[in-house]
Amino acid sequence: MPEEPLLTITLSKNANDFHAHLHAPSGINGVADLRLKGISDNAIEAIEACLGQLQARAADGDEIALRFAGV
Repeated sequence: MPEEPLLTITLSKNANDFHAHLHAPSGINGVADLRLKGISDNAIEAIEACLGQLQARAADGDEIALRFAGV
């Protein structure tokens, strides 16, 4: 049986911009999933924006984001 992904980043293009959407299920009843969005005219920058937000959330002690911080 395949494992559930810890997080998913979906990249799409809308007109001239790339939109990256990061989704990390909380796995905890009553706690909302973590959803982040990055927009840029460059695909890599859109993804990096999501990852930067994830790092910031982990630094702020967000329980979901901390799973990815290697702490």
